[in-house]
Amino acid sequence: MANRNRLQSFTRISRGFNALRQRDPRSSIRAFPLLQRNHVQPAIPEPIDVLRIIQAAVAPVVLISGVGLLLLTLSARLGRIVDRTRIVAAERRAATPTQRDWLDTQISILEHRARLIRLALALSATSVGVIGVLIAVLFLGLLLGWNVTIVCTLLFVTALMCLVVAMFVFVRELFQSLTALKLSVHSAPD
Repeated sequence: MANRNRLQSFTRISRGFNALRQRDPRSSIRAFPLLQRNHVQPAIPEPIDVLRIIQAAVAPVVLISGVGLLLLTLSARLGRIVDRTRIVAAERRAATPTQRDWLDTQISILEHRARLIRLALALSATSVGVIGVLIAVLFLGLLLGWNVTIVCTLLFVTALMCLVVAMFVFVRELFQSLTALKLSVHSAPD
């Protein structure tokens, strides 16, 4: 009995494909029960609906461009920290023992600042990645009619939390750079 049902199913499917090849819509509907009138066919969105879907999915891109500017700023600061660390390390090799202690303090502050910038960069890049996933989910949800409200809300909140934490880390690095400046101005060895 099971083999007979499988054979009938296979025959029906092969007839449906043959009908599709011959471009006879009536026979393909009989061969594929899911395409019959008692089943819901997926709606093809109208062009104006596609335009609205694209507008809704592209709106978070503004956030990506803003975070991109933050990433640019953070990477420039990291480059400056790396350059300054190389200069201080070169000075340390030619310094006296008294100067080495002071230069070691400078290097440790620069290392800490670099770690903070790296964390801010990672959080900002994570925010961009989450926003990208948000755009994809939003676009697919609107196009396919899925209810993605909770998923999109969670993704948006996650992206904003990453961005807010990245900004706090960035501000912490700014304070650290002022501390290093005070140290270099007021306690530089002669």
